Amino acid sequence: GFHTWSLDEIRAYFARHEPGSMARLACVLLLFTGLRRSDAVKLGRQHIRGDVIRFRTGKTGAELVAHVPWPLAQALARMSDSG
Repeated sequence: GFHTWSLDEIRAYFARHEPGSMARLACVLLLFTGLRRSDAVKLGRQHIRGDVIRFRTGKTGAELVAHVPWPLAQALARMSDSG
């Protein structure tokens, strides 16, 4: 299996990758959406309207409809328009 990060490892990652970086956004996206890695890489601005995420997963085809969690909203706000 895969090693599950501890809170200390997550803190160290966040200390290394500053807000506004793609690495930080990727980590927040995975932590707060529960998406598979294969789906997380496909998620984009086109799937977010206001404070709602609407996305169809690749493996099962299930539709995800959820409010954007505040850590993700904050991470997205800190990204540049081209990020």
